[in-house]
Amino acid sequence: METVARTTEELDHRERTINRLRETTGLRGKIDAMCCYCIYDPHQKGAWREQVANCTDKVCPLFEVRTKSMRREP
Repeated sequence: METVARTTEELDHRERTINRLRETTGLRGKIDAMCCYCIYDPHQKGAWREQVANCTDKVCPLFEVRTKSMRREP
């Protein structure tokens, strides 16, 4: 029973995150919300930003404008 409650809480967190991003003014929030909706899984390692930055779907029309890490690659 605890696992189901935890899963529901995590899904609620995911939905709240998507809604918060979607309600942000400007295009950036809408792009982040769509990417979060597409790839964010609270059961996987990393926050939504990290998961979106690690996206490998180069066919996606938002791939080039998705949230990326500010860190420079060596």
